Amino acid sequence: MASNVCVISGLSLAHTHGTGGQLLRFFEGAKVPFFHLYFTSFKYGKSECDNSYRLEDPYYWKFYRGRRFLIRLARRLKLSWWDEHNNVRPNKIQNLLKSNQLQADVVYAVVVSEDEAQRANSLIKYLNCPYVVHFMDLLHQEGLDPATMPGLRQLLCHASSVLVISEAMKREMLKFGISNITVIPPGQTVSEYVAEFPNVNQKIRLATIGSVHPAGLELLAAAWPELVTRNPRLELLYAGIMQEDFPSTLKQALHYQGYISDKHEYQKFLASCHLAYMTGPPSLDCFGLFSVPSRLPDFFMAGLPVVACPVPGSATEGFLTVHDPAFVKLALTPAQVVQGVESFISSSERWQQASQQAHTFATQQLSIDIIRQTVFDKLSEAIG
Repeated sequence: MASNVCVISGLSLAHTHGTGGQLLRFFEGAKVPFFHLYFTSFKYGKSECDNSYRLEDPYYWKFYRGRRFLIRLARRLKLSWWDEHNNVRPNKIQNLLKSNQLQADVVYAVVVSEDEAQRANSLIKYLNCPYVVHFMDLLHQEGLDPATMPGLRQLLCHASSVLVISEAMKREMLKFGISNITVIPPGQTVSEYVAEFPNVNQKIRLATIGSVHPAGLELLAAAWPELVTRNPRLELLYAGIMQEDFPSTLKQALHYQGYISDKHEYQKFLASCHLAYMTGPPSLDCFGLFSVPSRLPDFFMAGLPVVACPVPGSATEGFLTVHDPAFVKLALTPAQVVQGVESFISSSERWQQASQQAHTFATQQLSIDIIRQTVFDKLSEAIG
């Protein structure tokens, strides 16, 4: 695919959050020309690539107190990127496109809400080309309502294709009377680094990464004393930016790895571990109901058996139940966490079997090459 793609998303292209990391994997090394427009750096920082343009007034996020007042004032004075109806200011977007010589043959819009859909619609108007919509999260806990969500209705009904991350999300999109919906899971780059079972002189490394949920951490904290009593070689590692969220009892045992931005170092870190722990989703909020965490393919690609505690009824539980993997143990109590860990490390043969199944599943169904090809095929179809 040689056509020029404009990627639109709410957040930056950065490994600090799941969607940003996923989008970077789609385009890095793909040799597809693209540029990126995004709305905010307030939560996860700026993009990690040069061809990304932030449609945000930078002083908004520097002053937490009074930020809403500043936004209202800037909109009233027509100084901001957006008006009160989430329409982009014509002079600003036209100047940006012209001064940077930005043109697109197709738009790839990754949105999560009615507000972001309205902004995407406004940008697509000026880009004047066909588009594909991709939902990796959906920030509407009560579901979607076509009657009260005109931005989503317009965006979905005029899209060439709609991509979603879960079956639960697909059911919401069907309310708009569209049929061009494809479910694709999160993906990961096939790694040359795959975990190996530790010898008798090595520690057994249990890893967790990225965004962590307090409920899942408390569950692990409750199980930890028995885990290390039964398995003195067990140690806990974390890579990410939320180390302060760990309970004090776990902090004492935690080996903090920092935020690992380099892809190869990240893959090497996971492959140096032997098990993974997923802390959620802990509740049926919008993320629990509709999303599948991108860290799951990360764990599986490294050949790590996983102990996970997704809330019953979540999209994550549904994803794992449908595939019924022998390399995942669901745990909702401290005793089940202990049982899950021990079921994998009870013997090297048991661990090897689970590790190989996890890696095979990831390479055959969750490879970023497979997921990327689906996305790019849909973009090519949109161009027609």
